[in-house]
Amino acid sequence: MKTFLFSGSNTKGSFSFIFLSLILVIFCFFSYLLSFSTFEEIKVNAVRESLWTAFKPQRFTQNAFFEPLFIPNGFISLNRELFSTSFSNAQIEQNPTGHILSATIPAETLFIPFQEKLTADQEAFWQKLAQYLKANDNSYAYEIDFLAYVDLPAQESYPIFSSLATRRAQTVAEKFKNMGVSTEQIAVGFKRGNANFVTFTLKAIPKGESS
Repeated sequence: MKTFLFSGSNTKGSFSFIFLSLILVIFCFFSYLLSFSTFEEIKVNAVRESLWTAFKPQRFTQNAFFEPLFIPNGFISLNRELFSTSFSNAQIEQNPTGHILSATIPAETLFIPFQEKLTADQEAFWQKLAQYLKANDNSYAYEIDFLAYVDLPAQESYPIFSSLATRRAQTVAEKFKNMGVSTEQIAVGFKRGNANFVTFTLKAIPKGESS
């Protein structure tokens, strides 16, 4: 009968191999789970904004180390709620970082059909939107782009192409101007597309930076 003896070094080597293999399996398992995970950056930004508001140091506000690396969601959140409550059929999209909001709505909810004249039942919407744009913020500037669409054959010339859509865009620009919104905050225009819709794009931009 033969007896096999294993040295201590061989036993230690086997244990190390098993331990490292186990660590590798665990790592692969969590990597697999991570591949199925998604991160809601808008919510992350909201948490970071709350922490900054609560703990920002008063004496080091000019130090780049303490400056927040995100754009606040308050302005965008207010407008998202405004569009969703004012227009039940609005198509609302928000960029991953949360500082740009686009709302596409049927043109007939804002304009009299085939005219550039605004409907009378959306005055509260315009007033609230202008109020948000005029809000005083020392850190951020708020801008809005309004697009009216027109659907014409590709061969149509520019003067024909710019008829109703241009007049509607001018009406919106005049509306904001009469409500005291700075012309620097507004860009209105038109482009080829579905004439039955209009799009508002709202942006929160740190002051001192170009859009």
